[in-house]
Amino acid sequence: MTFLPDGYTVPKQNGSAYFKPQEAQTRIRILSSPITGYIDWDKSGAKPTPVRSKELKAPIWEDTPKHFRALAIYNYDAKAIQVWEITQASVRNAIMALVDWERWDPKEYDIKVWKKGKLMDTEYFVQTTPDGKKELSEEVAKTVAETTCNLEALYDGADPFEPTFN
Repeated sequence: MTFLPDGYTVPKQNGSAYFKPQEAQTRIRILSSPITGYIDWDKSGAKPTPVRSKELKAPIWEDTPKHFRALAIYNYDAKAIQVWEITQASVRNAIMALVDWERWDPKEYDIKVWKKGKLMDTEYFVQTTPDGKKELSEEVAKTVAETTCNLEALYDGADPFEPTFN
């Protein structure tokens, strides 16, 4: 008998573990305060890999590293917790405009996010939902309680959903 059953693998999130706005509106709930930093891409291997740091560093490749904010969100369409790594200034600014409203905490409201266009002509939209402040549903709260998301792991190039042991 082994510690875990034979053939056991860690369950994957529904779809991707990372959220990317789509052309259809997606309802989400922000679950965490963001971590911030810079993302660059190491293109020396067969597949580019992200390299994140808390401070701006010299570029690894020709591109200038982009500022990012990463948050844990609940994606109602995917029925999963995902990481939303925001590099678009328009999205960061739209969320901060909502946060700047008196007594508005994005972790207490659902928002809708979507994009229009492609490549350099892409616009992003962030909008509050009309139902106002509300508690997480029992189903969402259960998913949150059962899911570990360590955003700090992004700085080490690790999976934020990988269980860690101290």
